[in-house]
Amino acid sequence: MNPHVLLGAILFACAAIAGLVAATAICTRVEAFEDGPKAGTPPIVALVAGAALIGGIAGAHSDPARLGLVAIVTGAFVAAWYCDVARGVVPDVFSLGPLAVIAALAFVWHDPRMVVSSLIVVVPFSIAAYLSRGRGMGWGDVKLVAVSGAMLGASNALLALALAAFAAAVGAKFRRDAAAQPLAFAPYLIGATALFTAFTAL
Repeated sequence: MNPHVLLGAILFACAAIAGLVAATAICTRVEAFEDGPKAGTPPIVALVAGAALIGGIAGAHSDPARLGLVAIVTGAFVAAWYCDVARGVVPDVFSLGPLAVIAALAFVWHDPRMVVSSLIVVVPFSIAAYLSRGRGMGWGDVKLVAVSGAMLGASNALLALALAAFAAAVGAKFRRDAAAQPLAFAPYLIGATALFTAFTAL
């Protein structure tokens, strides 16, 4: 096995575990909103395995700086997924934290493309969050969208997030309480972003 693949998988699995530990600690102090998504059980093993898979792919094709950034975002996204499923809330630390890292790296690298892509993608989803009044898409989801835009670039992010919206709509059709209960949208956003991250790294 390519050692870069193995190291990438281990790094991302560790990032996912760190994210889960942080999410568990934060979720014990977070109360779910009465009008928020119904609490569920996060797929912990699948999240760690998925992170390891992405890490293996990224490890074979990414430079160390990019690999480190994607690992940080992966850990934060795993934590966001956990919190949204367990509590129906995405704490700001798991979206604004990666955005702060991205902004700092954009400044250090003298490359504003990540920031510009983030802003382009955020606009339509901010409108959707405003119009939906938090049902299906909340402002926590919008912050995750900003991270996706920075990581994937505007065009890929818009495609990925359109896929996420379609998948969420299909998933809602199979829920008996879809009309009465808001949908935890973060897992769809994160899943689509992870899928495009893996494919664009190949």
